[in-house]
Amino acid sequence: MTKKEKTMKKTTVFIQSPMGGEITPEEILVKVGNVDKVYVRIDQNKLHWVKGDDIGSVEIW
Repeated sequence: MTKKEKTMKKTTVFIQSPMGGEITPEEILVKVGNVDKVYVRIDQNKLHWVKGDDIGSVEIW
């Protein structure tokens, strides 16, 4: 860990829909579980995920 990384404060990131819904990256990971990749599509209200050869999606809100 670099000195800069040690002194940086934790930042909360929110992903927001045009309608005002908010979700954090941590909340996204809870929704999709243990996967390899997650694609966030606010315009579709979907979290598309990939795990190995499996794919799927869940609604964000």
